[in-house]
Amino acid sequence: MVDPPVEPTPAGVTVSEMVDALLLYDEPMLNHRFHDLISRSADATQGALERVPQLITQAERHIRRGSVLWERIPQGEAGASFLAQGERMLLEAFLGLIESQIRLVTFMAQQAPTREARAAFDSGLAYDRNVAEVLRAEIPKLGAAPLPAEGLRSVQEEEPGGSLRSQVEAAIRESRGARRHPRVLFVSHVGLRHLRDEGCFPEAVTDVLGVPVVVDWGWEAPAFALQTFNSTPLEELIQHGRLVIEHPRTS
Repeated sequence: MVDPPVEPTPAGVTVSEMVDALLLYDEPMLNHRFHDLISRSADATQGALERVPQLITQAERHIRRGSVLWERIPQGEAGASFLAQGERMLLEAFLGLIESQIRLVTFMAQQAPTREARAAFDSGLAYDRNVAEVLRAEIPKLGAAPLPAEGLRSVQEEEPGGSLRSQVEAAIRESRGARRHPRVLFVSHVGLRHLRDEGCFPEAVTDVLGVPVVVDWGWEAPAFALQTFNSTPLEELIQHGRLVIEHPRTS
């Protein structure tokens, strides 16, 4: 039996193309360089690390099959909406990747044995920082329009007799209103339970007003912290071995 042709979304993007882009994120750990690192790792971790490429390969196989099954069903407008959100999430994943790369290359520059080597690393970091700045500036444009607000309090604990959900949602709206677009909502495990009990996560929803949630299990207070796209890893503020406390876009 011949499968029906894949129906493209109005934007011309398919779920399979989205998956192909997503799986680029796996390639570094399937690359021979990763295998070389494994072979040089300590015996205590080598066995566990050796399983990583196999696990990734198995995950890819199932994800690809899911995309094929998905595309057998016409998507229309709903499919276009999903892909737009998926593209944003993909760009956020690559932003995290470039930030991690900046951290590693900054460490290499700091440890470089000669000024010439350090200068080369610093030159490369300038381009990496530019990539990160572009992503931080453009990703929020793919989301909802900002809402009007007056203040912004990004870190809060649950107020006595109050509603943590109301506090979180107000902080997200205020952040968007101030054009400081939310990137991640960090919550304590206590806060997560309170938000769940207040009906914040129906039907396995994993975001609050479109903001993905990360749980910190070592944080005991019923609290949350909102990270925006205006945040910068400290390594990006290191210039020629010196901490420069200026916004990257104005430095």
